[in-house]
Amino acid sequence: MWPLKTYPETDPAKRSNYWAKCLTALLLFTATPVALGLAQGTEAEPQEELPDEGALEKIEEATRFLENITRSWKGFHFAPGDFPAGAGFVYGVGYTPLGPDGLASDAELPNRANVDLVASYSTRQYYQVGFDLTLRDLGGVPLSMAFQVKANELPQEDFFGFGPASLEQDRTNYLMRSLEVGAGLQFRPFKGWSLGGGMTHLSPRIGSGRDDRFPSTEELFDETTIPGFQRQPNFWRYHGSLGYDYRDQPSNPRVGGFYGGRLSSFRDRDLDTYHFRHFEGDLQQYLPLPKSSVIALRLNLVMTDFSTGNAVPFYYMPALGGGEKLRGFREFRFRDLNSLLLTAEYRWQAWPSFNMTLFVDAGKVTFDHADLNFRDLETSYGIGFRFYSPEALLLRLDLAFSREGFIPLFRYIHVF
Repeated sequence: MWPLKTYPETDPAKRSNYWAKCLTALLLFTATPVALGLAQGTEAEPQEELPDEGALEKIEEATRFLENITRSWKGFHFAPGDFPAGAGFVYGVGYTPLGPDGLASDAELPNRANVDLVASYSTRQYYQVGFDLTLRDLGGVPLSMAFQVKANELPQEDFFGFGPASLEQDRTNYLMRSLEVGAGLQFRPFKGWSLGGGMTHLSPRIGSGRDDRFPSTEELFDETTIPGFQRQPNFWRYHGSLGYDYRDQPSNPRVGGFYGGRLSSFRDRDLDTYHFRHFEGDLQQYLPLPKSSVIALRLNLVMTDFSTGNAVPFYYMPALGGGEKLRGFREFRFRDLNSLLLTAEYRWQAWPSFNMTLFVDAGKVTFDHADLNFRDLETSYGIGFRFYSPEALLLRLDLAFSREGFIPLFRYIHVF
């Protein structure tokens, strides 16, 4: 059992050191382009046009089919939502109103309102409904404002216990409902740079899992040792972010990089038990190679911290496993207070709208910050196939392997 105990660094001086480390890490994450990116050219090599081969004609037909089902029609479009990998087959619809000029309201124009309504459902009875409003470049200034409302029901979320020693055979599931209402600002003072901040009201609720293949979490684990399982307060989440992005095209980058950090503070509104802080840093680098190929690298770091008498709810702890992080393991396979993830991909453009990928993931979760190192990492590897439109990723199929077996992953969003 993972004990419900206070984090060892409860001394005020140590907590101050923790936040000093976070701020230092944030500056290092965003200052990296001075050492790496600015020395590297941002112009990718011209992509070679491969000859028309019969085997690849099928790929082109499949891409056209995917483009047809995802293309907007009078503002309506396919919207798969952002469900976890274990949600099953996902379908949904979104609506983005068109302006008087016939363009979608998310056109990159100043003083323009981007409105999006989404409703998604899955074969495992996951659902999501959401509303987004973004006001871009207010008054011609590079300042944008966003409002969001989102409701989820996730009835079969996996829980294996805490820490790197959790066991595959201890797989359980729980239900999570949530309502999020938030607002934020983003300021872009210079090309590639962004500063952001905002606040969100969170209303999570936990219940018994509905996946009959596995026990519900409270049937195998002692609820009293799982922070946040028995009672769930409402939260205010306050956050600030800093990022630098000089990728050539964010939807399918071949050169450049992204370096960002985000600090969040969660405030328990009801129980005065779950006040905690959260830092996430993300580094991405893309190195172009000959023959329309690229090496993509990523480092993702998540740290949490809380003071004496408080804890972090298990559903807000960082986790590894699933469609984006440590792909050879089940969703949420490893969960604890901190996580480290390293990813390397070799991406080859076999066709203008089709990429093939070889990937390796390595990562770990830890209870203590001091254990965030490169020892005893879990690893996964595999091959991927990605279909693209000129604007974005259409579909991703990853075939992932690890010491726990083989997992096929169908996703509509990129890994990074």
